[in-house]
Amino acid sequence: MTKLVGVPLPTDRHVRVWFGSHVIAAFVGPPADAAKYAAGMQRRFAGLRVTNKPATVAAESNAANS
Repeated sequence: MTKLVGVPLPTDRHVRVWFGSHVIAAFVGPPADAAKYAAGMQRRFAGLRVTNKPATVAAESNAANS
């Protein structure tokens, strides 16, 4: 089995810690690990926004034209 490094799986989650409009910490991984990471970041940075969303692969705009 080959796993591409840097490409999230369809089930992966993307957790980000926000300081205003700036991301100061990020994590991409399986849902259980992402939930633990998000909970830890919420405790550590109680006043900041923490998001936990599905990880998606952004397609290049030229990919459809090739």
